[in-house]
Formats: sequence, C-alpha cells, structure tokens
Amino acid sequence: MNTNAGEGSPHTFHLRSNSEDTTPPFEARKHYVRIDAISWFVNKEGNFLKNFISSGTLTIKIANEVFDLGLGTFDLSKGMKVAPIFNRPIIEDRVYNGGDLTVSTSLGAIKRDTLLNKILKDLGKSTIEVANGAITNATIAGPAGALLSVGTSLTNSITEILNKGEKKVDFAIIEDTYQLSKLQGNENFILLHRGADIQKENFKLEYSGTHKVNLLYNDKPFEDGVWILLRISRVDHYSGVRPWFHKARETRTLIQNLIDNYSLGGLSREVALRQLTLSEQDSDNVVFRIMELISIIRNDFVLSFRDAMVASSEFLTLLRNARIAIEASDVNEFNERNKTFYASIKDDKEPNKQILDVLTEEFDALKFRDKKLMARTTSLEENDLWRSLKHTDFISKIA
Repeated sequence: MNTNAGEGSPHTFHLRSNSEDTTPPFEARKHYVRIDAISWFVNKEGNFLKNFISSGTLTIKIANEVFDLGLGTFDLSKGMKVAPIFNRPIIEDRVYNGGDLTVSTSLGAIKRDTLLNKILKDLGKSTIEVANGAITNATIAGPAGALLSVGTSLTNSITEILNKGEKKVDFAIIEDTYQLSKLQGNENFILLHRGADIQKENFKLEYSGTHKVNLLYNDKPFEDGVWILLRISRVDHYSGVRPWFHKARETRTLIQNLIDNYSLGGLSREVALRQLTLSEQDSDNVVFRIMELISIIRNDFVLSFRDAMVASSEFLTLLRNARIAIEASDVNEFNERNKTFYASIKDDKEPNKQILDVLTEEFDALKFRDKKLMARTTSLEENDLWRSLKHTDFISKIA
C-alpha cells in the first residue's frame, strides 16, 4: 500500500481514540465545537516535495455557518513524512446551535516559488485568525459576517494562486457530512483520504507527548496517498476570555466593598439597602452596575446557554445574598450563603430553594431570548437544571 498522492479513490473515516468514551453527544446551546487540523500527509517520491509547494483549502460548515480556511504549506521536519498543520485549533469554541458538520478539502501542489510559499503560509495563518475573530465577535445572527467574508476572500486568493501556479498538480477534493448530535465522546477524528482502498478497523490513533496524535494503520504509520486528519472536540465550557471578565471582577469587588463598609459602620443599613435597590434617583448605584453586567452576559452570544446562565446567576445570587445579609444585620449571612452557592455549582450539591429560584429565573430569561434554539434543548429543564452545571469551571475563570 504505497499509492502516490493524486491517485486512488477518495475516502472519509470517522475514527475514535477511545471507543469506550460514552460522553453524550453535542447538544444545542449547551456545548461548544472545537476543531483542530492535526496533520497531513503527501506521498510523493524523489525530489517532488523539494521542487513543489503542497497546499490547499479547508471549508468547515456547521449548520449554516461557513468557515473558509487555508492550510498553509506542507512543511516537513528533517526525517519526517507526516507534517503538523497548525499548533492551535482552526475553530475555537464555537457554540453548537444544532445541525450537521460538513467538511470539505481541496489539496494540490504547484512548482516551488519562495515568494508564493511565504504568501500561502501567511494566508493560511490569516484565515485561522479571521475565522476565530468572527467567532469571538458573534451576535445572535451568528459569527461576524464581515470577518467571515474576509476569510472567504483570503481563501479564494489561495485557490487562485494554486490554480494559476506553474505545473499545477491536483491531489484530492473530498467532502463529507457528520451528525454532531450523534457523535459520542469528548473527541472524535475525521480522516479525509485519497489513495488505496483501506479498512477502517485497521486504523489506530496513538498519542505521544501531550498533544501529538499519530495515525497508524496495521500498527504502522499511515503513509498512503494524500490525507488530512481533523479532531472534533465537544467542549463543555468556554476556554477563552470575554471582554466583560474585567467588569465582572470589578462588580464582585464593588459588592464586597459595600458589605465591608456596612460591617465597619461606614454605611447605615438604610444607605446600604438603597445601594441594592433600583431607583430613578440612584441610577449608578451598586444594583444598577450589577444589572448592567447581567445584561451584557445575557446578550453574549459567544457563550453557550449554560455558561451564560451560570455567570449571570452568580451575580443575581450575590445581589440577593447582600440584601438578605444587610436586612438581617448579619454580614456572616452573606459569606455563608455565597459558600453554599459555589458549593452547589462546584460539588454537585443539590441547591436550596433560593439558589434554585435564581437559576430558574435566569433559565427563563435566557430561554425567552433563545426560544427557537431552546426548543431543541430539553436537558436543562426543571429539576435537572442544577445538575447541568455540575461540570462547570466557568466561574473560576472569571474569579
């Protein structure tokens, strides 16, 4: 089995590194999709890889969201035959809103040119930056359309360079569609291959080091035809940083300062409670700042429904706990109630009625915002609501 790149039949394979991983599939507005382009391989003998630039494009479509990407250039380290593509995700933490995943790639080569090699490499990196910029600036309508258009334009430039390049060689055009709602496990792999007819059961994925994934066939490195390996990860909680994180930290400090000032006698009970009550006269008091932050979180469409709910619920809880403590003239009440809330979220302890009321309130607020999306998300309903938060470490990210 030693098919040259550009020969043989196209194939796609869904592979799993751990067949015993029964982690539930993707659920709309609850999970994120992360996609890594792991590695690729071009089987050409002699001086071909020295005399030609191998490159290509990749299009990722999740429901109606389309991300056009360049693959850079096929650069081999000394003595290696399989090349890594990027050392970072090509799609970072995009909220899954339902629908299928379609992956298509076009791979080829042109006669080597130093300038074109640099241009293709730079364009590939730029398309990744643009795609993830579109994701981190998403609105209710989806990823930022203007940035997606830039990504498409850059990818079209890559295609044009390859089409007009001297002595163009076509390796493969491959496309397939996958139902994310049926992919079990935290990690799934997609292999796009053109070459010899092969059997899926002979593949094995082997990890070496922290992140490197080796593709084996019959326990040997897979070196047939041309192929690209992608990893599809189901991510529970947003791993990046949102613009409002700093404001969230400031708001926590604002609430704690209010409690401390009241405790030390710097504020009377009446003045402290007024700071926690919405009114036209005090349009910039503590409660106004809290509700302003909650509004920002509720309208952050980069976040999953679950992450938005737990973040906004935290600040509603802090507000209510502060009110209860000051009304009871017992600052310790604030600290104890906060401990109970964080323990419920972190340690999967069933919350008391007050916490459940806050979570339910936020659930309803976000559900009203996302009526159509939430029609497909049933696992957050009623008594199972608090359990959906048990894996969260999102609050610790903005602590």
